[in-house]
Amino acid sequence: MPPEGSSQEKSLQKRSSLLCKGSFLSEMDSAKSIEVLGCNPVAELFTSVEFYVHVRRYIERLFEENKNAVNSFSIYIESEQEDFFQKLLDKRGSVNFKLSYVEKKGLIFGDGKSQPESALVSEIVNRLVRKSEDEGTPPDRALLDFAKNNVIVKQLNLRLPFHCIKIDDCIWYCPIALNVPRLEEFILLDKADHRLESIYGYVDSYLTFLKADDSEFAEKNFKHDMGGAKFLSNPGAELIEAYDELTNKRVGIFPRDAFLTKEYKRGSIWGFVFNRRGELLLHQRSASTADNTSLWDKSTGGHIDLTDSSTVETAKRELVEELFIADAEYSDYSDTKMYMVVDFGEWRKSIRQNSTFIEAFRPFVGTDKHIIMFRAFVEKEKKALVVDRPSFRKIRVKGKNGDDTFVMKPTWFRSDVFFYIAAEGQIDDENQMKKTFSATESKGGADDKGIASGHRLISIEKLKEDVSTHPDQYTDDIVFMLDQYWSYLVEFGAFAKEIFQKIK
Repeated sequence: MPPEGSSQEKSLQKRSSLLCKGSFLSEMDSAKSIEVLGCNPVAELFTSVEFYVHVRRYIERLFEENKNAVNSFSIYIESEQEDFFQKLLDKRGSVNFKLSYVEKKGLIFGDGKSQPESALVSEIVNRLVRKSEDEGTPPDRALLDFAKNNVIVKQLNLRLPFHCIKIDDCIWYCPIALNVPRLEEFILLDKADHRLESIYGYVDSYLTFLKADDSEFAEKNFKHDMGGAKFLSNPGAELIEAYDELTNKRVGIFPRDAFLTKEYKRGSIWGFVFNRRGELLLHQRSASTADNTSLWDKSTGGHIDLTDSSTVETAKRELVEELFIADAEYSDYSDTKMYMVVDFGEWRKSIRQNSTFIEAFRPFVGTDKHIIMFRAFVEKEKKALVVDRPSFRKIRVKGKNGDDTFVMKPTWFRSDVFFYIAAEGQIDDENQMKKTFSATESKGGADDKGIASGHRLISIEKLKEDVSTHPDQYTDDIVFMLDQYWSYLVEFGAFAKEIFQKIK
């Protein structure tokens, strides 16, 4: 601690007492980098006219000083869960909390639609463009790109351990997390004070953790495969539930990118679509997708969305989106045809005779386009089929020379399995299949990320033979199902074929 009355102490006292709206803006005018953990305490400030003026000047100044700078202004905002926790202890009540923080934070983060940029970045870019127009000059594209690369607004999907603001090498810290502190309640951490040195180290380490991706975890000495950047998400990003690996209890909500690890499980569905000849539909994953590139995979599959009431709803939605809506995974949610998928419950032949199915399926012939769906059920285990296992994904990464290379990374799914019987005339043969999926297959363009490269029909017997010969052409999911549940797939394919032969 500096001696009492010294110039160093006076300077420290002066700076530590300046963290308010005006002083933050003043600090911004000379700062090289800014990091803000917890947006609620600054939500009012960051939506003010004065802030937009200062942040525009901040970006213009940094651009002139170092055009190669990145991530100069990072804001990590609270998740909806964190807002809920803070609202419980906020004395102003739910309505005031929403108006004071949630709605203002929406002006910073965005409106919830899937987009790589936050609302704050869009507003800064707009202001830079308007300034150029007022001056009668064309916008500097390099400056606009610089703004997009240097103002980073992400949602933190981990618990908020504390609030802090780091400006260059100075950290203002507030240990309060279960409430929203005022800026005046932040404490400047003096590294020279042995009482605060360790706290400074913890706070700085956490901020470093949030910037580290998986490729950096080893050199940063973080837990294996747990770089913090994977727990951050853009506006509108897909969020899914995580389950403990041992107890299967829900432990949190994280972005989809956080799950290339075996630390936690993610919930999903696997779907196997059969035609009325008993053949299975496979899809080939996109050549441009990040994981399991170009491998042959199940008919359909996907994560359980937080809005899904059950995995039955997930199974219907994923079938419609992946097979019948072009690029649906990267567009707005749609339930246009979910009502065309008819749920027949668990597939239990031991308690339902074929004659029952014949009568139940009789309406689904000719021009009828309803799709039949069953929850897979394992008789010998007396329970619905749930695949609960770790597996490895083939992940595309950039090599040191900028070339694409592939590595295998672990993940852990807890997946409910569903069987479908396609409508007559959809995938009865190869020609019908090509026509049915012509709108949802990749055309080879840059915008085809996530769209299937192709589809094929195959008997289960032929599939098993092909997988044994060319296992590297199939996903780990397919290999597992054929190894563990081959006879079950054969039985359902034969069932679909037999029932509709008798109906005809």
